[in-house]
Amino acid sequence: MTVTCRQCGKSYDDTRHWTLCPHNEFITVEDAKQKDLAFKLLGKRVRFLGAAPDAPLAEGLVTSINGVGMVTLDVLPGEFAPHLFEVVEKPLP
Repeated sequence: MTVTCRQCGKSYDDTRHWTLCPHNEFITVEDAKQKDLAFKLLGKRVRFLGAAPDAPLAEGLVTSINGVGMVTLDVLPGEFAPHLFEVVEKPLP
C-alpha cells in the first residue's frame, strides 16, 4: 500500500520499505517476486522442470524458504531458486 510519511512527506510502498523514516527498502522487487513464488511451493512436492519422472531424486518436498526466497528440499542439500521447479500432482490412491 502506498503511504506518505508524516515526518518527511515521502511516499513509499510499505510492502517493500521500512515504515520508519527514511524508508529504505529491505527487499528488492526481484526477491519479493521470488519469495511469492517460493511460498506457493512451500509444503508441496516438486520436481525440476524437464526432469524425467523416474530420474533419481527427481521429486522432493519443499521444506523451507530463506530470506530471499530460495527453497530447500527434503531430498537434496542446498538452496534452489523456486522458478526451477514444477509442482508434482499425484493422483489419489
